[in-house]
Amino acid sequence: MFDIIIEYGREKAVNSLMGLKYISFNNIFNVVDKADSTYFKIVKSSLQPGDLSYSNFILEFNHIPDSISASNKECYEIFSDLRKAKINKIKLKDNQVWIKIIPMSNNPRSFPKFDINLKGIRNINGRILNVKKNLEFYQFRELFVQEFNKPITLNESYYLQNVPLIDNQISKYLGDQKYWMNTPIH
Repeated sequence: MFDIIIEYGREKAVNSLMGLKYISFNNIFNVVDKADSTYFKIVKSSLQPGDLSYSNFILEFNHIPDSISASNKECYEIFSDLRKAKINKIKLKDNQVWIKIIPMSNNPRSFPKFDINLKGIRNINGRILNVKKNLEFYQFRELFVQEFNKPITLNESYYLQNVPLIDNQISKYLGDQKYWMNTPIH
Protein backbone atom coordinates (compact mmCIF):
# COMPACT_ATOMS: atom_id res chain seq x y z
CA MET A 1 0.00 0.00 0.00
CA PHE A 2 1.32 3.44 -0.91
CA ASP A 3 -0.32 6.72 0.08
CA ILE A 4 0.61 10.29 -0.91
CA ILE A 5 -0.99 13.40 0.59
CA ILE A 6 -0.30 16.75 -1.07
CA GLU A 7 -1.34 20.27 -0.06
CA TYR A 8 -0.92 23.39 -2.20
CA GLY A 9 -1.00 27.02 -1.12
CA ARG A 10 -0.26 30.58 -2.27
CA GLU A 11 2.16 33.26 -1.23
CA LYS A 12 0.66 36.15 0.69
CA ALA A 13 0.98 38.39 -2.37
CA VAL A 14 -2.14 38.95 -4.44
CA ASN A 15 -2.46 36.84 -7.61
CA SER A 16 0.49 34.66 -6.69
CA LEU A 17 0.93 31.22 -8.22
CA MET A 18 0.06 28.06 -6.31
CA GLY A 19 2.99 26.18 -4.83
CA LEU A 20 3.54 22.96 -2.94
CA LYS A 21 3.21 23.49 0.84
CA TYR A 22 3.15 19.93 2.19
CA ILE A 23 3.73 16.39 0.93
CA SER A 24 3.51 13.15 2.89
CA PHE A 25 4.60 9.69 1.72
CA ASN A 26 3.27 6.64 3.57
CA ASN A 27 3.71 3.02 2.64
CA ILE A 28 3.46 -0.41 4.21
CA PHE A 29 5.40 -3.38 2.88
CA ASN A 30 6.09 -6.96 3.91
CA VAL A 31 9.44 -8.74 3.85
CA VAL A 32 10.15 -12.42 4.52
CA ASP A 33 12.09 -12.79 7.78
CA LYS A 34 15.26 -14.59 6.63
CA ALA A 35 16.37 -14.92 10.26
CA ASP A 36 13.23 -16.89 11.21
CA SER A 37 14.63 -20.17 12.53
CA THR A 38 11.35 -21.27 14.14
CA TYR A 39 9.42 -21.85 10.89
CA PHE A 40 7.78 -25.27 10.43
CA LYS A 41 10.19 -27.58 8.61
CA ILE A 42 11.46 -31.14 8.24
CA VAL A 43 14.56 -31.73 10.36
CA LYS A 44 15.21 -35.36 9.45
CA SER A 45 13.99 -37.90 6.91
CA SER A 46 14.81 -41.58 6.61
CA LEU A 47 13.76 -44.83 4.95
CA GLN A 48 13.14 -48.18 6.61
CA PRO A 49 12.99 -51.50 4.76
CA GLY A 50 9.45 -52.63 4.05
CA ASP A 51 8.04 -55.85 2.72
CA LEU A 52 9.89 -56.14 -0.61
CA SER A 53 11.47 -52.72 -1.03
CA TYR A 54 12.29 -49.59 0.91
CA SER A 55 8.72 -48.56 1.57
CA ASN A 56 8.50 -46.92 5.00
CA PHE A 57 9.34 -43.22 5.07
CA ILE A 58 9.84 -41.40 8.36
CA LEU A 59 9.64 -37.61 8.31
CA GLU A 60 10.60 -35.79 11.50
CA PHE A 61 9.43 -32.20 11.93
CA ASN A 62 10.66 -29.47 14.29
CA HIS A 63 7.06 -28.99 15.56
CA ILE A 64 4.15 -31.36 15.98
CA PRO A 65 2.21 -31.55 12.71
CA ASP A 66 -1.55 -31.05 12.58
CA SER A 67 -3.15 -34.51 12.47
CA ILE A 68 -5.71 -33.57 9.79
CA SER A 69 -3.28 -32.14 7.22
CA ALA A 70 -0.41 -34.53 8.00
CA SER A 71 -2.59 -37.63 7.59
CA ASN A 72 -4.09 -36.46 4.27
CA LYS A 73 -2.63 -38.57 1.44
CA GLU A 74 -3.21 -35.75 -1.05
CA CYS A 75 -0.56 -33.65 0.73
CA TYR A 76 2.19 -36.06 -0.37
CA GLU A 77 3.59 -36.98 -3.77
CA ILE A 78 6.22 -39.72 -3.82
CA PHE A 79 8.05 -40.54 -7.05
CA SER A 80 10.52 -43.27 -7.93
CA ASP A 81 12.02 -43.36 -11.42
CA LEU A 82 9.32 -40.91 -12.59
CA ARG A 83 6.57 -43.27 -11.40
CA LYS A 84 4.21 -42.05 -8.73
CA ALA A 85 4.11 -44.30 -5.67
CA LYS A 86 0.83 -45.17 -4.00
CA ILE A 87 0.52 -44.47 -0.31
CA ASN A 88 -0.85 -47.36 1.73
CA LYS A 89 -0.96 -45.81 5.20
CA ILE A 90 0.07 -42.66 7.09
CA LYS A 91 0.70 -42.79 10.83
CA LEU A 92 1.53 -39.90 13.17
CA LYS A 93 3.63 -40.19 16.31
CA ASP A 94 4.57 -36.98 18.17
CA ASN A 95 6.56 -34.89 15.68
CA GLN A 96 7.03 -37.78 13.20
CA VAL A 97 4.99 -38.90 10.20
CA TRP A 98 5.36 -42.50 9.03
CA ILE A 99 4.38 -43.09 5.41
CA LYS A 100 4.03 -46.65 4.12
CA ILE A 101 3.86 -47.02 0.35
CA ILE A 102 2.73 -49.99 -1.69
CA PRO A 103 5.89 -51.81 -2.89
CA MET A 104 6.96 -50.71 -6.37
CA SER A 105 9.32 -53.62 -7.06
CA ASN A 106 9.36 -57.34 -6.39
CA ASN A 107 13.14 -57.34 -6.22
CA PRO A 108 14.23 -57.05 -2.56
CA ARG A 109 17.75 -56.02 -3.65
CA SER A 110 16.67 -53.00 -5.65
CA PHE A 111 17.19 -49.68 -3.92
CA PRO A 112 15.15 -47.10 -5.83
CA LYS A 113 15.68 -43.40 -5.47
CA PHE A 114 12.66 -41.52 -4.14
CA ASP A 115 11.57 -37.90 -4.40
CA ILE A 116 8.94 -36.63 -1.96
CA ASN A 117 6.91 -33.45 -2.49
CA LEU A 118 4.86 -32.10 0.40
CA LYS A 119 2.17 -29.41 0.20
CA GLY A 120 -0.42 -27.96 2.54
CA ILE A 121 0.89 -29.52 5.74
CA ARG A 122 0.48 -27.41 8.87
CA ASN A 123 1.66 -27.72 12.44
CA ILE A 124 -0.66 -27.64 15.46
CA ASN A 125 -0.22 -23.84 15.63
CA GLY A 126 -1.41 -23.39 12.04
CA ARG A 127 1.99 -22.57 10.48
CA ILE A 128 2.44 -23.91 6.95
CA LEU A 129 5.41 -26.14 6.12
CA ASN A 130 8.49 -24.22 4.88
CA VAL A 131 6.83 -20.77 5.13
CA LYS A 132 8.80 -18.20 7.11
CA LYS A 133 7.22 -15.27 8.97
CA ASN A 134 6.54 -12.00 7.19
CA LEU A 135 7.70 -8.77 8.79
CA GLU A 136 5.54 -5.70 8.20
CA PHE A 137 7.28 -2.35 7.89
CA TYR A 138 5.71 1.08 7.87
CA GLN A 139 7.55 3.95 6.24
CA PHE A 140 6.57 7.60 6.66
CA ARG A 141 8.15 10.75 5.25
CA GLU A 142 6.77 14.28 5.16
CA LEU A 143 8.08 17.58 3.84
CA PHE A 144 6.78 21.07 4.70
CA VAL A 145 7.36 24.22 2.67
CA GLN A 146 7.81 27.22 4.96
CA GLU A 147 8.22 29.84 2.26
CA PHE A 148 8.47 30.01 -1.50
CA ASN A 149 11.73 31.00 -3.16
CA LYS A 150 11.84 33.70 -5.73
CA PRO A 151 12.92 32.43 -9.15
CA ILE A 152 16.69 31.99 -9.24
CA THR A 153 18.55 33.61 -12.08
CA LEU A 154 21.28 31.38 -13.37
CA ASN A 155 24.42 33.00 -14.65
CA GLU A 156 26.56 30.69 -16.74
CA SER A 157 24.70 27.71 -15.27
CA TYR A 158 22.55 25.45 -17.33
CA TYR A 159 21.02 22.05 -17.55
CA LEU A 160 20.99 20.22 -20.87
CA GLN A 161 18.09 17.78 -21.02
CA ASN A 162 19.67 15.52 -23.67
CA VAL A 163 22.98 15.11 -21.83
CA PRO A 164 23.60 12.77 -18.86
CA LEU A 165 23.72 14.46 -15.45
CA ILE A 166 27.42 13.68 -15.05
CA ASP A 167 28.19 15.76 -18.14
CA ASN A 168 26.05 18.76 -17.11
CA GLN A 169 27.29 21.81 -15.28
CA ILE A 170 26.17 21.88 -11.64
CA SER A 171 24.31 25.01 -10.58
CA LYS A 172 25.17 26.31 -7.13
CA TYR A 173 22.88 28.31 -4.89
CA LEU A 174 24.58 31.43 -3.59
CA GLY A 175 21.91 32.54 -1.09
CA ASP A 176 21.50 31.81 2.63
CA GLN A 177 21.26 28.14 3.64
CA LYS A 178 18.28 28.70 5.92
CA TYR A 179 16.26 25.64 4.94
CA TRP A 180 16.28 22.29 6.71
CA MET A 181 14.56 18.97 6.31
CA ASN A 182 13.10 16.94 9.17
CA THR A 183 12.53 13.29 8.22
CA PRO A 184 12.80 10.22 10.42
CA ILE A 185 15.82 7.97 9.87
CA HIS A 186 13.81 4.73 10.03
